[in-house]
Amino acid sequence: MDYESKRSTELGCWDGYAANTPTIQAMTSNTPTPDFEISDELCKAILDRGFGPACSTESRQFWTAELKKRYRGDDGRRRLRMAAINLRDRDGLHGRLSDVRCPVLWLHVSFIPL
Repeated sequence: MDYESKRSTELGCWDGYAANTPTIQAMTSNTPTPDFEISDELCKAILDRGFGPACSTESRQFWTAELKKRYRGDDGRRRLRMAAINLRDRDGLHGRLSDVRCPVLWLHVSFIPL
């Protein structure tokens, strides 16, 4: 039930940071991207992870078309980026800081048993 910590990845668990950072970097833009379309390579990676390599050709074609439809343009790029950040950082906000456009008061509380 651990998050993708250094400890969990050293135990052989999924490394969310390594898996998602290249996608996040590729999806980061402070200028509009109206012509954005998810790549075939990223669609394949998502389908391989979600359905496995034995996924049928028909399913791959359907879901590739769906991913390309849902993640296009500037809004689609941002939603895809946020999904990748959520997978990588889980509870963290560091990867989203470039999207914050207003003052933020972040309180982090640690409960220490008495």
